[in-house]
Amino acid sequence: MITSEVIDAGAQTVLAHGALSVAAARTPRGLGDAVLEALGGAACPLALGLYLDAPARKPLIYSARAPERFLLEYDAELSADDPLISSMRETPRVVDGRTLLGDGHWRRSPIRDHLRRWGFSQSLCGPLCVGDRLIGVLYAASHERRVCQAELAERVGLVCRAGSIALTVMAETGRLEEAPPALSAEALGLPPRSAEVAVRLCEGGSNKQIARDMRISEHTVKEHVANLCRRFGARNRTELVGCLMRRGREPMAQA
Repeated sequence: MITSEVIDAGAQTVLAHGALSVAAARTPRGLGDAVLEALGGAACPLALGLYLDAPARKPLIYSARAPERFLLEYDAELSADDPLISSMRETPRVVDGRTLLGDGHWRRSPIRDHLRRWGFSQSLCGPLCVGDRLIGVLYAASHERRVCQAELAERVGLVCRAGSIALTVMAETGRLEEAPPALSAEALGLPPRSAEVAVRLCEGGSNKQIARDMRISEHTVKEHVANLCRRFGARNRTELVGCLMRRGREPMAQA
């Protein structure tokens, strides 16, 4: 008979292996993929976002299962005054909105309103550090009925500690500077998911690889590529990559 203790032990083993994969990540994008897998992989009922470059507004470097408009609205309207990030700058720890603000203030919070508009009911924010310096955050938005917040907070805390190890190695080896976080959305002037396809194209990814890594269909990837070709006036994939690389090197004000 398979007991609950065996199931719990199996889940802990999977989480431990996931945390090791997170700690072993050597690029910001690889870190995002490892975090997603560690928190549940394909079955994960969460929207995830990785933001780097503390201490104020943090450019989004990775997202999963988060609608583009959800991310854009957060960046435009809420990110500069996010109480979870403000709290984390004082004491880096995993926090959730309801616990941090209390039930009364949480019910009136713009963050809660934003989550509810997009079908989420709670969010957790965890610190990503290099040494004693906060350099980013991991955001996980959940459907409360499908996720135990206490269990999720524990998992996010472990993953953030592992992610901080990976980021420390990246900082020491210069790999953090090699992958500029602003390229994906700001320098290219694209929505997050289109920008993610664009960056993966520039890294040499095939449609199949991009679809697998982003957990979308190859048809969706082809649609993104076709839209990008039209946007940048490229006749084929090679021309598109050239346009994207030139655009990514332009000053931010011209993007």
